[in-house]
Amino acid sequence: MKSFGVTSVVLLTLVLANPSAGEAQVLRPNELCSDYSGAAIATFEDADLDLEIRVALRESVGAQKDLTCGLLSGLTLLDASRGGITSLVGIQNLTGLTILELDDDPWISDLSALSGLTSLTTLRLQTNPGLTAWLRVFVEGVVRLYPGGVRD
Repeated sequence: MKSFGVTSVVLLTLVLANPSAGEAQVLRPNELCSDYSGAAIATFEDADLDLEIRVALRESVGAQKDLTCGLLSGLTLLDASRGGITSLVGIQNLTGLTILELDDDPWISDLSALSGLTSLTTLRLQTNPGLTAWLRVFVEGVVRLYPGGVRD
């Protein structure tokens, strides 16, 4: 009888810990899509960043409300230059991103979420005065600084 109780607890724990076949795993903003299936749903710490990504994917997303890891990996260009973004946490899952424009987002103070974006070749950060010192460390040997932003 004791064995039955332990087995039941283990099975119940496994059922509760794993989403059912019909439910997609919803990631926290700092989690990596590479640790999950393409059906997992990525989230973003900043609502304005989430909105800019949805605008960029408007044709792909259509009526789909979830930003799945598979969908996000196909995005190559993101122009989020409308201002208002304060955090880039979650952007690390846009692994196919080659061009990122963050002009006029002066509240961004941390670019660490970009460190794993190995396909990124162009990064524009015009009118982001708080990042000047940070950029010198981030771009050394990878991209060069140019007036109005950073480019390879």
